Amino acid sequence: MADSFLFRAEGSVSIGLGHLYRCLAIAESLKSKPCRLAIATKNIPKLLESEFKKRNIEILAIPPYSSAVSKNSWINRIVRSKKFGAVIADLWPLTDQTALGLRHAAGPAPLVCFDTGHLSRPLADVLVNPAIGHPSLFSGEYSKGFRAGSMRCLMGPQYFPLRVEFEAFKDRTGFKKNHMVRNVVVTLGGSDASGVVFKILDILGGLKARLQIDVIIGPSFPAWDMLRSKYAGSMSVGLHRSPKNLPKILHKADLCISAGGFTLYELAFLGVPTAALSLVAHQERTVGAFERRGIVVNLGPARRLRRNLAIDSLVDLIQDPSRRRRMSAHGRRLVDGRGSERIAELLYRL
Repeated sequence: MADSFLFRAEGSVSIGLGHLYRCLAIAESLKSKPCRLAIATKNIPKLLESEFKKRNIEILAIPPYSSAVSKNSWINRIVRSKKFGAVIADLWPLTDQTALGLRHAAGPAPLVCFDTGHLSRPLADVLVNPAIGHPSLFSGEYSKGFRAGSMRCLMGPQYFPLRVEFEAFKDRTGFKKNHMVRNVVVTLGGSDASGVVFKILDILGGLKARLQIDVIIGPSFPAWDMLRSKYAGSMSVGLHRSPKNLPKILHKADLCISAGGFTLYELAFLGVPTAALSLVAHQERTVGAFERRGIVVNLGPARRLRRNLAIDSLVDLIQDPSRRRRMSAHGRRLVDGRGSERIAELLYRL
């Protein structure tokens, strides 16, 4: 029975910070029992570094090796010397080559990997795929707890690890009785390197509606000073940089405009009607899957965002409370908030 766990994950402008947040969520569930936790990573933003340290998760900085082989050999030495009972990897993308390297890094310890839809062979002991837009190559449909050879597979959003801050909203209320849209939240992930937030705020300005807009800005957003200068003193636009009360801000929203990353699952859990767009290519599958389930309105890829079409889509959604009520209900059924607990229960049995 494992009681010490090493996470292997990365976060950056290009892939976002969701992989690190998922590790934090699972770590929080693991801490329900006495255990030893650490993460091996090349770099953690200062904001998240403090969150890991606050939970007594040791941060092991991977040296700047030039090859993946050297990097995995270093991790293997760490696993053996510190006697970790399991390795949990959340890397994008998880290819066969990456998984083989992780298998070497884990050594005799069980290897648990988050699937990104790229793995073609059962190279982990446990494969977790909580996404609805990135089906595993090991199953045509999501199923609970099945096996592919000797590999156990945990498939579907019932295994999605929500950030720990959302724990207080387990008894969420979902769709609000007030049918009017007054509070709109804009959240575009940890970086928004292309400054899509400026386009979204321009689109919202074209709605000719009295809205209170809360903009969530991530820790790696490069144009913070420009955004703050443009909207300083605005009575209708509030800016929040890496807010600690993010779930509360999202929960009070009548409508959210979100990127197609992990935040969509959090919004579904809260029952917030959402218009979603894809900042990077792999988010297009996620947004499309949420759209097919009636949970979001798909604004399309950010690079092809058309102002007039986006305005029309948002006006239609704002004027249709019945549709927003259905979107809220579909989202709450999809994500129940117990994904981290389910994964932690399995990890302790390894």
